[in-house]
Amino acid sequence: MNKDGLLGYAGAANDNVICALQVETADCIKNIDEIAAVPGVDLLFLGQNDLCMSMGLYEKYQFPDMYFSDELQEATTKLREAAKKNNVTLWHLPVRHGPGRRISRKGFLTLQCGQ
Repeated sequence: MNKDGLLGYAGAANDNVICALQVETADCIKNIDEIAAVPGVDLLFLGQNDLCMSMGLYEKYQFPDMYFSDELQEATTKLREAAKKNNVTLWHLPVRHGPGRRISRKGFLTLQCGQ
């Protein structure tokens, strides 16, 4: 806790917490300008697998072609523009077919890596 008890902790914690939202649906991309403008949103995480599924790209393209489709690139551009306009950090979990360096050049400052 802290010396001010629960009330002191809650105030301090709220000042030191990151509000991260996952962007995983076509509806989210459709409304991303409004979502990114919500006060207190610090970070937008692109969940590209779920987004591809929501957009119907798994049915339209062979793996891994959906990651390089015009539709996903357009959605990602819209996300990047909304984040930049609202000073929100972008987060991405690159798939093995999308190297981190290329993604970071597109404005994603936080990359999660793993296997």
